[in-house]
Amino acid sequence: MKFAIFDNNGFPAAFYSPDIHGDNIPTDAIQIRDEQWQEFIDNNGLRKWVDGDVAEYAPQPPRPAPVASVSARQFKLQLLASGLLDQVDAWIATQPRAVQIAYEYSGSFVRTEPMMAVGFAAMGFTEEQIDAIFATANGL
Repeated sequence: MKFAIFDNNGFPAAFYSPDIHGDNIPTDAIQIRDEQWQEFIDNNGLRKWVDGDVAEYAPQPPRPAPVASVSARQFKLQLLASGLLDQVDAWIATQPRAVQIAYEYSGSFVRTEPMMAVGFAAMGFTEEQIDAIFATANGL
């Protein structure tokens, strides 16, 4: 027989054994069977406590970091492939000359550049759409 304390998500935070800890087991520790303890030990991070029993847990794969920048060629080809190039070009044409020059002559487009943020916001793009544009453009 073992005892365990679980965090708010059901993951074990501590294990206790009367053989080792004697009477010094916290009162909020839950009694678990040796087989359950072994299941946690053998599958570290892949099991959690759910409704009084051990349950399998499959963590979500890490989300890839957003692409920070792409070449101008990649960016504009992706806009073309997405059917967005004409819309972006039309918006750029309404902007101050400095924005037009930056769009036309930049060698790369940096996702976090303030000018890019203003443009994406003005055109109603979501963060997910921006991520997708840069990720797909990065593969071109």
